[in-house]
Amino acid sequence: MEETTFTVSLPSLAEGDRTSASPAPTLAFDPVALEYRHDGWTPERQRAFIEELADCGIVREAAARVGMTEQSASRLRRRDEAASFRIAWDAAIRMGGERLRSVAFDRAVNGTLRRHYYHGAVVDEERVYDNRLLIYLLGRLPSPGLPPPWNGDRFLALADHGLPMPESFDKPVWREAERGWRTSFPPPDGFAGDEHGCFGDPDYDRALTPEEQAAADARIARKREQAARARNLYFEHMG
Repeated sequence: MEETTFTVSLPSLAEGDRTSASPAPTLAFDPVALEYRHDGWTPERQRAFIEELADCGIVREAAARVGMTEQSASRLRRRDEAASFRIAWDAAIRMGGERLRSVAFDRAVNGTLRRHYYHGAVVDEERVYDNRLLIYLLGRLPSPGLPPPWNGDRFLALADHGLPMPESFDKPVWREAERGWRTSFPPPDGFAGDEHGCFGDPDYDRALTPEEQAAADARIARKREQAARARNLYFEHMG
């Protein structure tokens, strides 16, 4: 009987693939001041951790690369005086996530190499494409031309530090079945639309201005177009 085994050659995040450059200026932060220990979270080790996190996007991996544990990194993040460190952490997670997504797109679009072996020797190879992964990634692409919705306070905190904005903040703009588009952003000068409460209240919300609603409707239209492209791609490859 013919002996066949399979291996898959995948793009890696190996040591040689990583840049040796210094951390990007956008990841600059004030290290948490701790009592010095040579095996602890020194300022140098904190900076190295953030750099590694921006490279791989995985907290456990980044901590291991600098000789620390995920648990100790999380404890450091929770300290009251670690605000700057937390902001750099969030930015690094986003940067690392974008790199991982880039690798995933490469695998989905360019495929991966599957080798067939017989008695330990390569007898054939083929390139395999993952259409399910591609469809999933297409569905998660941000809409072009409109920034993702972010929580206002976190947006300003990161903007003040010149850092990239993560996409996981609570959405300050939403659409309701009865009242239509609503937002918790402050009203512009001269706003005369529907408001619930006063800005600053925990449950404040208001209607969108015509300009804001046009932008929101355009975003929904773009998402609908993206979903239609993913649908068509899926059914084209069902056979």
